[in-house]
Amino acid sequence: MKQGGFARNQQSFLSRIRRDVSGNTIALVAAALVPLTAMIGGGVDVARIYMTKTRLQQACDAGSLAGRKVMGSGVWTTTGTDSAKAQAESYFHANFTDGTYGSYDVEIEYTENEGTVNGQATATLPLVIMQMFTEDEKQLTVSCDAALDLSNTDIMFVLDSTGSMDWCVDGTDECNSGAGSRIAALREAVMAFYDALAPTVSEDSQLRYGFVPYSSSVNVGRILHQANPNWLRTTATYQSRVWTNGFTQVASAWGTPVTDRDSSNPQNQRTGNWTDQSINSAVNSRNACNALASPADSAVQAVGSPQVTNYNSSVDDGTGVRTVTYTETQSYRQYQYRYRWSSNRCWLQRREYTYVIETDVTEVSQPTAWTMVPSNNAYWVYGPTTYDVSAYIATINGGAAVTTQTGNSGGNVTSTWNGCIEERQTVSENSFSPPSADAYDLGLNMVPTSDDATKWTPAWSNITYLRQNQNSQNVTTSNQTRSTYSRANHYCPHEAMKLGEYDRDEVEDYVDSLVAVGSTYHDMGMIWGGRLLSPIGLFASENAYTASGDTISRHLVFMTDGELAPSTSLYGLYGVEYLDRRVTGAAGTGVQFNRHEDRFLAICQAVRNMNVTIWIVGLGTELSDAMYECAGETRDASSHVYESESADDLIDNFRRIAGDIAALRLES
Repeated sequence: MKQGGFARNQQSFLSRIRRDVSGNTIALVAAALVPLTAMIGGGVDVARIYMTKTRLQQACDAGSLAGRKVMGSGVWTTTGTDSAKAQAESYFHANFTDGTYGSYDVEIEYTENEGTVNGQATATLPLVIMQMFTEDEKQLTVSCDAALDLSNTDIMFVLDSTGSMDWCVDGTDECNSGAGSRIAALREAVMAFYDALAPTVSEDSQLRYGFVPYSSSVNVGRILHQANPNWLRTTATYQSRVWTNGFTQVASAWGTPVTDRDSSNPQNQRTGNWTDQSINSAVNSRNACNALASPADSAVQAVGSPQVTNYNSSVDDGTGVRTVTYTETQSYRQYQYRYRWSSNRCWLQRREYTYVIETDVTEVSQPTAWTMVPSNNAYWVYGPTTYDVSAYIATINGGAAVTTQTGNSGGNVTSTWNGCIEERQTVSENSFSPPSADAYDLGLNMVPTSDDATKWTPAWSNITYLRQNQNSQNVTTSNQTRSTYSRANHYCPHEAMKLGEYDRDEVEDYVDSLVAVGSTYHDMGMIWGGRLLSPIGLFASENAYTASGDTISRHLVFMTDGELAPSTSLYGLYGVEYLDRRVTGAAGTGVQFNRHEDRFLAICQAVRNMNVTIWIVGLGTELSDAMYECAGETRDASSHVYESESADDLIDNFRRIAGDIAALRLES
């Protein structure tokens, strides 16, 4: 009985043990701890890897962008602390250094290929948890690329091509448009600009260039005639002359004399001793030094004022011409240069050469007032004269030359049109805020109508004449005289070029053809630069949008080497300013400078109002406040106005502008 009970109790105890699982948790936790630790630790290390690689990528991007920006639109440089590569690396290390998130062995390498800065960065990150299992560290590598990317862009170059552009960059007048001249520097700068933007143009973007060289006129006649011949007048009035018969005139007053000077050979010549000036460190031997070609002599300088003797005056009763003769004695000085070996150095030496020249002067003054006596003698009538210009305009496309009886004694003169123009109607006002509605020349976007006042006139220098004593004569009336007066000087710059997608050879051929002539009228250049760039004016159908209907970014790059310098006697965009007075009116030539400057600023404002960015670049000159105002800036806060002291400065500034026009971006 007891044995059977014990067996039953033993079976019951074992069954209870078998069914009891309350002690299994510790074993299960212990068994799961290893994979759980790997999972949690892996998550921590993955997060650290992600943060470190993200920071590494950001640093790589920052460096590539910085390097591309320093590179600008120039070349990739690798030496020096200011080089593009050094700056890229500096930006990288400022954003990611050894020890970031525990990383080490951080390396960065930047290179450049066709305008794109490429970077590759590496770093080693030690793992915290996973090193207990299978991996001690993680190698991280990222790459980055930065480039300049150009959107649809129109760029109009308005280029000073006045006479001073043939000077040397330093302001001396010995370069004659050759090597070292301002116009040579301008040609290089334009090509540097072109080369800087060329790599940024994608297949989907449009880049067009246009050019307006300016001086005392602009050459846009062919552009206007090809666009619409009706934009040009068919009759026009010029300050000219007509040959006719009438009266004999007896002179009673005379104008500015024409001077003839007959100089003797230099007298009292004296040559000073040679003195050392500067060392030519590039030459280190006597023979090489003494063999150097002597530099050109300096310009001859007058010393003091001339002395006048033997003065005599007489009047020809038949012609009314007054003749004055006298002797003028003037001292001169000139410096001569050579290279000579002295004291174991190659010295540039100078000596002074002085002399005296006696000049016999004859001044012939034409009469300005006459007592008229009936006669069959012929005479000139000088004054505003109207001509039919239809045949003259046709000569720009190869039409036969036009003949006028404006030569000596009424002889024939033949003329062909060079493409320069006179502006359409303007007003002689001193305020242009806003310009008068009647100032059609300042209306950039006004398309000519049937009214001749809205049209342009072909410049005709062969028939345009000055008149005597311009400082006192009544310019509104004609002048009858037997005397012959001079044609007005006329300077026509190189032909302007409309906006177009030109290849490098076309642009280079164009800028190589630029010539330096005439006086400085900034308003003329800005008027036509704005007019040819405008999206809503004469060429709206070509300029408003791209061929695919996309919008266009517009920039006007205005380059000059000097201040505004209008002339009273040149024949230019507003006729002969003293005689025509279209700008100055009754106020006279004393207001000429201010009015042209005010017109320039009014046009600058009109150009900016068309959402055009104006860039101003000076060469060899301190730009006026008006230039900063033209760009919409001040001298103290400017990012679109650059002054250049050298040819290299000019090239760098053009490249800098090109870089600013293009948009900096990271490539995916």
